[in-house]
Amino acid sequence: MPVVYLTAYADEETILRAKKTTPFGYLVKPFNERELRATIEVAFYTHQMERALADERAKRHAAEEFKILVDGVSDYAIFMLDRDGRVTTWNSGAERLKGYTRDEIIGKDFSIFYTEEARQAGDPKQSLETSLRKGRFEDEGWRVRKDGSRFWANVVITPLRTPKGVLIGFAKVTRDLTEHRQAEEDAQRFRVLVESVQDYAIFMLDPRGQVTTWNAGAARIKGYTAEEIVGKHFSTFYPREDVAAGKCERELEVAAHEGRFEDEGWRVRKDGSRFWASVVITALRDPEGALIGFAKVTRDLTERRQAEENLRALVAAERAAGAEKSRVQEFQERFLAILGHDLTQSLASIEIGVGLLGMWSKEPAFVRDVERTHASLRRMSRMIEQILDFTRSRLGGGLALVFGPMDLREALTPIVDEARTAHPSATIQLRCPELRGAWDRDRLEQVFSNLIINALVHGDPAKPVTVTAGAEALRVWVEVHNEGPPIPQELQSVLFHPFRRGERESPSPAGLGLGLYISNELVLGHGGQSRFDQPQAEGTTFRVVLPRQAVVNFDDRGGEPASRNAAEAFGAPAFIRLKDGSSAIRENSERDQRSADPDVEVTGTRAEALDEERFHCVHETRLPCSISPSLSDEAVDGTGYTSADAARALEIRSGDACSRR
Repeated sequence: MPVVYLTAYADEETILRAKKTTPFGYLVKPFNERELRATIEVAFYTHQMERALADERAKRHAAEEFKILVDGVSDYAIFMLDRDGRVTTWNSGAERLKGYTRDEIIGKDFSIFYTEEARQAGDPKQSLETSLRKGRFEDEGWRVRKDGSRFWANVVITPLRTPKGVLIGFAKVTRDLTEHRQAEEDAQRFRVLVESVQDYAIFMLDPRGQVTTWNAGAARIKGYTAEEIVGKHFSTFYPREDVAAGKCERELEVAAHEGRFEDEGWRVRKDGSRFWASVVITALRDPEGALIGFAKVTRDLTERRQAEENLRALVAAERAAGAEKSRVQEFQERFLAILGHDLTQSLASIEIGVGLLGMWSKEPAFVRDVERTHASLRRMSRMIEQILDFTRSRLGGGLALVFGPMDLREALTPIVDEARTAHPSATIQLRCPELRGAWDRDRLEQVFSNLIINALVHGDPAKPVTVTAGAEALRVWVEVHNEGPPIPQELQSVLFHPFRRGERESPSPAGLGLGLYISNELVLGHGGQSRFDQPQAEGTTFRVVLPRQAVVNFDDRGGEPASRNAAEAFGAPAFIRLKDGSSAIRENSERDQRSADPDVEVTGTRAEALDEERFHCVHETRLPCSISPSLSDEAVDGTGYTSADAARALEIRSGDACSRR
């Protein structure tokens, strides 16, 4: 408000003091009305002029400050458009965000920042019309930089008007939200992922342990819906004894202090049932490090825990069973070994006594009693021998075999004669040609004696027992046949197992069930095979197949050859000659017999092997002394050996000489 001094004092001191207050007028009494009016009008006009000048200076200053402020903003594109949408101002943020310099963009239509699709749809024009109609327009969408790249933008357009409401243009503010949008999309995908997981309960806790989020897996595992559990304390999932012990608080303390807590234990579902859970709690912190809550992941491991417990119980049971089996077997074998030794000594004393008794009297009745006693002693001795053989085979020592040249007919004949003497009412037929080879005679007599006695004991007394032998190139076979009742089905698969015997009635005392087991072990020790055949209504036939020459047959249990001296047994050499490029191998130890294979021939002399030029290699081998022949029906050329047998033999005897033409 303007001030005018009216005073009656006109001295210089008063006037100077009044001027210090900068009045708009000064009037000294006396004055008339005209002078007063004129002074007041001048003062009022001067005041208005000064105010106008001051306002203009303030506006200019404010505009300059605003321009400096806008130009300094680099995170926002802030610029003005005229009424037609052409750019009139441009700040540094707009240049950084959109890539245009001020000189490049001033005067251009702002639709240049829109995608082609948006321009064709009329989006730029609609945005201006909306801002005019509503006073403001805001949108998010794709925008285009100078280099053609796109960014996701938040746009605000505001119309600018004069105090009288005249439109002078638009203010446009644009912000790049590409990273923000990507983060939101990633967060949304993660939320969808977490919410769709069925096998894990994944949810959030606030710093106090109250549930703030809930996924489908949590609902499935724990039984609560999101509406039922959000806002509840996570101790709801723990057994009461754990809650009382403060376990929940300790878990959060550890997670907050160490960043992570992991545990397995019992948890409780909504229905009160318990499940074994794997739990991981992770502390969540903001960029400043303040704790904002916890992430909790729970997995139901009840089935796995049960499987582990079952496995542990099974392993413990198997170990206990194995230990018990070992104790029983050890006791059985030691008992049998001691029993065999004591019985042998006792039977030796009885044998001497019975022999002395036989010398005292020749009366027929007395002699028959002595012979019966001798027969009982022989039967008992045979049982003791079986016991000792069994214990030796089971204790790892193996059955001793001593190979030597022999005629199988010479071994079978006395066995059959002894059986005829022991069973005078029985008929035993022997058909055996001369069959020479290298075997353990005593052990084969034990084998065939057991088979013949079994046939007599279990066969039809009115029908004969037949013993038939023959040869097939490198192997021989012996069959013992009787017309007795069939072997029970339940015994057929375990017939060659120890302590297995039939329940068929027979006039002889029951044995130990070791005879066939030991016989089979002895045949295997020779590199042969034992089997039985039982055609319908034709009795039972036991068939033994043996290689003609001594072989090294390794014991599966100890890796030692069943015969220590088998590799030293004799055998006629065979010379193998191979045609160029041939991979087949055939062998035959008989000198003058040739293979039907056109690529391989076996001869008895090196000269014969080198006789034809079409064979490039001559290999000398004593195959039967190196490997047991295959006794399957796949044996080639009737020799008893397959190509695989010969290949293995050549590998074993890789040091043998190979003569080439």
